Amino acid sequence: MGITQCNIAHALEKTKYPDSDIFWKNFDEKYHFSCQFTADIIAMNNADFIITSTYQEIAGSKNTVGQYESHTAFTLPGLYRVVHGIDVFDPKFNIVSPGADMSIYFPHTPYHPEQAANLMADFFERCKQDPDHWVKISGAGLQRIYEKYTWKIYSERLMTLAGVYGFWKYVSKLERLETRRYLEMFYILKFRELAKTVPLAIDQPQ
Repeated sequence: MGITQCNIAHALEKTKYPDSDIFWKNFDEKYHFSCQFTADIIAMNNADFIITSTYQEIAGSKNTVGQYESHTAFTLPGLYRVVHGIDVFDPKFNIVSPGADMSIYFPHTPYHPEQAANLMADFFERCKQDPDHWVKISGAGLQRIYEKYTWKIYSERLMTLAGVYGFWKYVSKLERLETRRYLEMFYILKFRELAKTVPLAIDQPQ
């Protein structure tokens, strides 16, 4: 269609259910895993750029697998095998955080209760002695939010990325042509038939 496609997926289904790829047949009638995973793999590869909230969402951490990372290689037994589903280090991945970092805005943890209690008690004592102290602290907190975490900033970043990747798509279309042809083939040979197995909302029993 000649457009710049952006993907924003904050909760990919594959990581919600452990081993859902291996045992997809057992739950396909209810969850339609085969169709969902196929649609996700096509969408993320067809996208010109992808927006995520955190790095962990892309490539995980030392203890967890990232949502996109889980699509790097997997098998749907009896259907198909993915050997290189997505490159999590592809420059089309971008992190644009829409929310606040709890470690910055509320750094207190339950692991040091005495230290946290002393800090809060000291704060309230200072506020009791100087009512303007509360205003200063809360005002500074709001200022940090306005500077780093607002929908205006978020939308401006999205529009900037759309412009950058729209130009990149224009100058590199020959390089991605083979990928798009493969995705078209995958869509026609696999996804169309899988999509037919998903009932329409109008066909669902009330």
